[in-house]
This record gives sequence, C-alpha cells and structure tokens, in this order.
Amino acid sequence: MNPIPITLAVEDALSGHVLNRLLKVNQKYAIGVTLGLKGNGYLKSTLRGLNQAAQGSAYVVLTDLDRAPCAPALVQDWFGGASKHPNLLFRIAVHEVESWLLADRTGLAQYLSIHEKWMPTKPEDIPNPKHALIDLVRTHSTSPTIKARLLPKLGSTARQGREHNACLGEFADGKWEPSVARKNSPSLDKAMRCFESFRPIFHGAV
Repeated sequence: MNPIPITLAVEDALSGHVLNRLLKVNQKYAIGVTLGLKGNGYLKSTLRGLNQAAQGSAYVVLTDLDRAPCAPALVQDWFGGASKHPNLLFRIAVHEVESWLLADRTGLAQYLSIHEKWMPTKPEDIPNPKHALIDLVRTHSTSPTIKARLLPKLGSTARQGREHNACLGEFADGKWEPSVARKNSPSLDKAMRCFESFRPIFHGAV
C-alpha cells in the first residue's frame, strides 16, 4: 500500500514533534509540511479552511483540551456545528500534549534524571501537565543541564524555560515510547487507534 500523504497542523513546536513521532511509528504516512505553530487561537481560526481543504488531501490537527470542560465541548466550539470532513483527523491531548510525554513514565524519568517513583501514574488527571512537569524537574531532577533548559531563570516572569519545546521535542523524537505511553493515556490511545485505522476517501478514487 502506498503511503498516505498527510499535512500536520499544531499549536506549537512540541506538538509538532509529538505528532511527527506518532505518525512515524505508524509507518503508513508520508508526512508533509507542518502548519500552525502560532498557538491555540490561530489554529482554531484556520480550522474551517483545513476542513474544506480535506476534500482533496488528508490533514491531522492536534490541539490541547486546556480549560475546555471536555473533548466534545471543544469539538463543538471549534467546528461550530459544521460537519468534520472524514479526511481531517482532529485529535485532542488531555489536558496538554505534555501529558502524553508524562505517560511514558520510565522513559521520561530517565531523560529528566528523576526517580520513576515521582512520575504521575495518571497524567490525564493533572489539570496543568506542563506546570506539573516543570515542578517535577525543579523538585526532583538531578541534572543541572535539564534544569537549565526547562526551568525559567531566577527573577524571570516566564513560566517555563526558553528551551522547553526544544528539550522535550528531543525526547519526543528519540526516547519517547508511544506504545508504552498509550497504556497510561486514554486520549493518546484513541489518537493512535485513529491513525492506525485511517483511510482517506477522495472523490473519484477507486
């Protein structure tokens, strides 16, 4: 079977790393360009156009649940009652994409130089996984390099280090095991099952 060409749309660079890794694990996609990378609001504003473009090409959109009460409410808000085209895959990380990384407890603990006993067992129950991950590093990491990359500098008003996305993106690219993480993350498992079963439908295709 020929690989499925697919275009990615994400909120930020870290989500791009995660989505690329998931599609490469599946080994049936020809990954094209990555759109978005300008935050939640911009991604939402482009959704209508992506949904229309899906008539002729496959797209996958990855966003975070963030403060939405549930995934169906977010879908309703973003699509505004419009029908989602079958060639547009729309996946939601609960509550943030960092929770999917936290779900690989052993791999991320090793990467962050943290004892595995401190890693959360149910990352999707954490309202703010990004902040929880940063707190784990601040409190339990034994690596000065990891702390320098992920923690904001003293006196800074930033909530995360300047290399947050780059550092965790490196983990997602090389050390993260989605097949392990999906066991601890229902929303990741649903996303992976969606990617495994997806077959685009185009008018005129045989």
